[in-house]
Amino acid sequence: MRRPEFMGAGDTIAALSSASGSSPIAIVRVSGPEAVGMADSLCPTGNLFELAGFQARRMQVDIPGTGKLEADVYVFRAPNSY
Repeated sequence: MRRPEFMGAGDTIAALSSASGSSPIAIVRVSGPEAVGMADSLCPTGNLFELAGFQARRMQVDIPGTGKLEADVYVFRAPNSY
């Protein structure tokens, strides 16, 4: 994936919000037009498309090369995705 030089209003953002190091729970924030689809592909136990904006769901996230971990996935939908 190409890293943009700057971010625009229509960009997709996904960010790990938990502290670095070992943790039993990870927090992943998703925002933008493609973020829900990207995050949903990592969450085989839930359908993120069902969530309205400003909602969260705790589920198993399958990170390739790392395995499954429990995560609180927050969905922020445009135009108020901050």
